[in-house]
Amino acid sequence: MERWAIHIDIEGFSVTYEKSAQGLFSLRALMEGIYLIGKKWCPYPPERMFAHQLGDGFIIIGEFRRDSLDVPISIAIALMRQVLFSDGAAKAVIVEGELADIQGCFPKRIRDESEGDSWVRLARGGLMTTFPVMGNALIRAINLAKDSPSGSLLLIEEAYRSRIPEEIHLEPTGVADLLSIDWIHAKPKSLELIQQEIVELPQLSFPPNVLEFKLKEYIKNNDLKGEWKDNTLGFLQIK
Repeated sequence: MERWAIHIDIEGFSVTYEKSAQGLFSLRALMEGIYLIGKKWCPYPPERMFAHQLGDGFIIIGEFRRDSLDVPISIAIALMRQVLFSDGAAKAVIVEGELADIQGCFPKRIRDESEGDSWVRLARGGLMTTFPVMGNALIRAINLAKDSPSGSLLLIEEAYRSRIPEEIHLEPTGVADLLSIDWIHAKPKSLELIQQEIVELPQLSFPPNVLEFKLKEYIKNNDLKGEWKDNTLGFLQIK
């Protein structure tokens, strides 16, 4: 069964990790945002979401396919704004596909020793961690992220255009039939509900001019390639 999925990670994590703890601060902000949205806004079927860490990012998948992509778009926007207010930047792609628990395919001795956790003890205090899920949603998301233009962008395939709320501005990227969603100025209905429900994230309700200022501050304070800056500001209509 195909479901919506979001792949989101921290921009420039490897560079900032070598210099400071900023990348970890942004990862912490992303993790907290996912936790609060999953705990307080969509805790019951059929609205539940499932998140799995992948290095400096996450793959997030919904419980069911939706006719409108308002919900995953709103979640992605909320998370990108959350990271922005940690003085970082994120990039996200939205796809649809399958993601299934593959732990039943692990060797029996691994299943027996993991006891439902995603790690197994090795000799002398060593550990082996495992990743419990796999599917074409993860593969599609990672491949799209690799082929996409650089920048702090929220991307979705042109094929999904008819299922994107009309109030959301889309900008063609010219790359792999990908559209850029304006996550700075967008006001989808589900985002407003997230903002109302999660009082621990007041920054989600800040107006676009504040978000623009924070993004410009990030660009000013970091050594970024010209293409990254041009794409980010251009696709988000920031002058």
